[in-house]
Amino acid sequence: MFYRKLGEMLRETYEEYRRQRFEQVELLRRVQELLEHAQTRKRFEETPAALDGRPLARTYFDITTEKLREVSARVSDEEAAELAVAIDDIIRRLAIVNWQENLDVQNRMRIEIEDEMIRFAKARSIDLSFDVIDEVMDKCIEAARRRWGRE
Repeated sequence: MFYRKLGEMLRETYEEYRRQRFEQVELLRRVQELLEHAQTRKRFEETPAALDGRPLARTYFDITTEKLREVSARVSDEEAAELAVAIDDIIRRLAIVNWQENLDVQNRMRIEIEDEMIRFAKARSIDLSFDVIDEVMDKCIEAARRRWGRE
């Protein structure tokens, strides 16, 4: 009887060890997946096709979508992607050498992004405050400055 109980206890202990090992392996797999996503800048969720091959536009998409949702604007991902691509086009068109330090260029970017956001909001009957517009354009320009500074 004693040996039978001891055998059961050893088996239970071994099963517990195996279960914990599987949990650790699963945890390691998840961490590796997260690292891979971070290294390749791969996103977990699907994105509109308009953003393919445009990593900065994807960043602008994230910024604009977050802000539009905060103000309860009903905008599809495709519409938000259109706005992000328009912002990306503005920044690319106005960018010159060392634009990251050139306040005149950045101010032109802000003016054009603001105009684009106002057109976007009017076309969709969205009430965007100038504070929201300012925050979006500042975050987009800052993201571009950081990204272009590394290239």
